Amino acid sequence: MLLQTADQPFNDPAFLFEPKIDGHRLILSRSQRETRMWTADRTECTRQYPELYPVPIDGDVVLDGQVACHVPENSRTCTHLVKERLQLKKREKIAAHSFHNPVHYVIWDILYLNGRDLRTLPLVKRRSILEKVLAENDRFALVTQVEGNGEELYRSVAEQSMEGIVAKRKDSLYVSRRSSDWLKICARGS
Repeated sequence: MLLQTADQPFNDPAFLFEPKIDGHRLILSRSQRETRMWTADRTECTRQYPELYPVPIDGDVVLDGQVACHVPENSRTCTHLVKERLQLKKREKIAAHSFHNPVHYVIWDILYLNGRDLRTLPLVKRRSILEKVLAENDRFALVTQVEGNGEELYRSVAEQSMEGIVAKRKDSLYVSRRSSDWLKICARGS
């Protein structure tokens, strides 16, 4: 599900709003205890993030979210650290990074669960399922959502010099293309 761009933040009770997380898009799949991961351009990156292999959900699942690295000094996310991590080739360096500067997976959607395709359910139903099955921990977390008030969230993320926000129509189905049901609103100067 790809984002279209909106020019300005807005308020609308038909939408949920989320902060746009610095990092890169990650589709994570676990099937029969094997975990695999792909970037938005369908490049497999499973070996890059061994700390994400133990998925805190029972059964087979496909998740959509953002992989992020936190700067140790201030706990803010940093795109540069994730890009650096994605480029590592040597197993020893990947292992060292996963220990000293582990990534975090911020999840915003669940696409499959135990053989059931959830993409045809409305976003709010998929989110409800995700909240019930995910056991959040220091590696896996749900993205924060604000209902209806995108302008306030936008001001908050802009004050924190974050990238922007994402607006998602509550009744949106998950489609494998660009859709006006999901909109990105970039913070000025990002």
